[in-house]
Amino acid sequence: MKKKYLYTDWMADFHCVGAECPKTCCGKWNIAIKKEEIDKYKELAQRHPFGEKILEALDEERGCMKQCHGRCALLTEEGWCKIVLECGEEHLSGTCTTFPRMIQEFGDVLECTVEIACPIVAEYLFDNKRIGFCLDEIDDGTEEKPQQIDLELYDALSLARSFLIDLFQEYDASCSAGKVYILFSAVQAVRDMHGKGELSRQGMQDWLSQWDERGIAAVMGGVEPIMKREELKAVQILRLGELLISSHALEYILSDLEDSTLKEDVIRWIGGIDDFKDKLREFCHWRDEHYALALENYFVYALFREWIPHRMNMARFGKTFFIRIVMWCIIQLCALPVWERQGEVTVKEYALLVMGIERALSHSEPILDELVRVLEDENSIAKILLYLI
Repeated sequence: MKKKYLYTDWMADFHCVGAECPKTCCGKWNIAIKKEEIDKYKELAQRHPFGEKILEALDEERGCMKQCHGRCALLTEEGWCKIVLECGEEHLSGTCTTFPRMIQEFGDVLECTVEIACPIVAEYLFDNKRIGFCLDEIDDGTEEKPQQIDLELYDALSLARSFLIDLFQEYDASCSAGKVYILFSAVQAVRDMHGKGELSRQGMQDWLSQWDERGIAAVMGGVEPIMKREELKAVQILRLGELLISSHALEYILSDLEDSTLKEDVIRWIGGIDDFKDKLREFCHWRDEHYALALENYFVYALFREWIPHRMNMARFGKTFFIRIVMWCIIQLCALPVWERQGEVTVKEYALLVMGIERALSHSEPILDELVRVLEDENSIAKILLYLI
């Protein structure tokens, strides 16, 4: 059967670096193993001497690999997988074979990307190269029928996403906040239309018609003065830090970041707003000069990965982008003290910050809900935009 594959150029470029990875995905996370994979390992144990070692490392009841010192029990000290070394890559589990690749199926369309929870992928954000998209049609040789989806809903959401991705990839550092404002406007429009049962391609086209050159320019012009209010911006960023500390969300978010001093720095900065405001301005100028497309790429990645919800479930549509605002801010707050200490933040250092925060939040529904609550309590798009450093 013919299927359409929509994928990013990141997907084509990515390859695992194995033991050279600065933060292996075989650490801390539980590596899920399906029942049929456990059965295959039992069969392997009957004909391969290392099969018994694999079974010893399996937690069959929980359906995952056991851990030793916070790492997969089958990972060598050098960072190599013993299954690959002893039996061959073809015996890896589906989880290990697939990650960080992510594939979502929408009817006969498969949308494919790689996740920034991998530090090698996270480095792509700082390439100063726009994300490219490819569409191929491939016959997979099966007769399997695609899953049934609401094609009209998928079409409407795809139309809005294409507009937003094009908007973010027209790079202009002074317009970043305006683009985020339009993004949130689109989220609200989709919610309103969906709630009324009016979300269709025509309805989305009608809403998008307001965003011609003049409409976009009006938003950019209206938001720009807000972004120039440096002291208010710094105050709101510090306020976000206070909220995250008081809710105990910050410690969890930073749990996968080694040598982070963010919590201590936020406390210190609260007592010196003028100093923080000056450092923030200098840092933002340095970052935009060296990593011009980082913010653009971050939101293009999020739009492709998250705009169309998994299994077309609209119940949580749009909330992820509120969280992305906070995550982007926290990434910058972590990068700022590194820049202050050494005068720069390397691509690898930035990527590890992105990866750590992404990993901490990707499997924590309570923390994600807390971040949404924090932002919704602020109840102001203008304030949210002030977080965007």
